[in-house]
Amino acid sequence: MLFKTVAATALAAASLAVSAVAAPAKGKYFDKFIFVILENNDYPDVMKDPYFASLAARGLLMTNYHGTVHPSQPNYWSTVGQSTYRDLIDPATNTIINGDNGDDSFNITGRTNIADSLENAGYTWKIYSENYPGNCFTGHGAGDELFPNGTVKTPNRLYQRKHNPFISYMQIQTNATRCKNLVSETEWAADLTAGTLPDYSYYVPNQMNDAHDSTIAYASNWLQGFIEPVLNNSALNAVRTLIHIVYDEDETAYNLYYSTNPPGQLANCTDLVNNCPGDANNNRVYSLLLGSAVSCQVNSTDNTLFDHNSIVSTIEDNWGLSPMTPYQSWPLFPLKDCSTPYKCVPKY
Repeated sequence: MLFKTVAATALAAASLAVSAVAAPAKGKYFDKFIFVILENNDYPDVMKDPYFASLAARGLLMTNYHGTVHPSQPNYWSTVGQSTYRDLIDPATNTIINGDNGDDSFNITGRTNIADSLENAGYTWKIYSENYPGNCFTGHGAGDELFPNGTVKTPNRLYQRKHNPFISYMQIQTNATRCKNLVSETEWAADLTAGTLPDYSYYVPNQMNDAHDSTIAYASNWLQGFIEPVLNNSALNAVRTLIHIVYDEDETAYNLYYSTNPPGQLANCTDLVNNCPGDANNNRVYSLLLGSAVSCQVNSTDNTLFDHNSIVSTIEDNWGLSPMTPYQSWPLFPLKDCSTPYKCVPKY
């Protein structure tokens, strides 16, 4: 009996020791990350909206932040994989992933993303896509999307596969366990209420709420209802929570991109380096950091040149993750270790 008790005690101690070793390290600047991505609007136009402007005064506004390319899908890939995957082969079709010239059901193999890095280091993650059917759904919905030049493109409805970047990666879409991290907004509501949000949350509004098929005012109204409960959440404010709200690309170049016949052939409208003719903003978009992690940087701006690739670099730096693209570097977000208690500014 004594032997069993000693053995059980030793086993319990060993389990605790393993758990202690396996626990991920505390972040440099934040302990939770919440990412919210909206669609297709120029920075000056977004800043004309009263609510978006008021949010900027409650956080750190990046005034020289840009989308990486056009159209949508490669921008989303950049936010999680630091690449538009130009000239990568789609294993399902054995064709080149021409991600800078179209949105489609591309499948990516042989490349890592931020979810891989987070899991390897013991951190948790989820992507919450509104109206996502779940069960590792890899298709599109019903209906058609009408583009500015009048052409009908990929099937479309409130959920859009091209706005769910993690479903593109074969190591996720073919793994039932990992697919459980791809969920809908119903799970977001449950996790927020229960205080069980993962370390890394990627939130994708549907085609109306993200302003893609609506207006800035419509998205503004949705965002107010979504983000105020997050900003006032006591569990999130008890730790250093970084919230990043961003648009994927601007509207001017998006329209110019589809203004040619056939669409998508105006090459300079797909590249940040080569400014799209007629786009004076050069794909500049609204990008704002909010939350308790920037409590000591409220009502501040930074004019450093950033784009979506900086997101992954910042997360890697914060949690000490191995860089997935070691030979490339992007500016890190200008964060400080804000130890002061977070006091949410009154609701707009």
